[in-house]
Amino acid sequence: MFLILQLFGKNTFVMLLAAVFILILFGLGLVLCSAGEYLEEKSDELFYEVCGLPWYKQSLKLQKTYLLLLLQSSKTLVFDYAFTSSLNLRCYMQLVNNSFSYLMIMKSLSPGDAEHEL
Repeated sequence: MFLILQLFGKNTFVMLLAAVFILILFGLGLVLCSAGEYLEEKSDELFYEVCGLPWYKQSLKLQKTYLLLLLQSSKTLVFDYAFTSSLNLRCYMQLVNNSFSYLMIMKSLSPGDAEHEL
């Protein structure tokens, strides 16, 4: 918003479009990060359910299959972004905090604010 205000002035239509665009981006980020959080929770829940199965009462073939299932379910499923970070609600909050920090830095560097401080 700040950069758009600097580039286009106080054109209300452009500001409205920028606000809608930013809200859509943050909404999409929230949906993706919430889905990643849900996937992590369900993956952990599956692991605990598999651990609670009475595998020792089954045949040898099913015990071997159970072992494979246990090994696969022990790995938590996550949505990765460029193999660097997982998309979850912690990642979303970090994105929001960084965006707000960037906005405050840009606002403090604005030439219009320097006149008001004196």
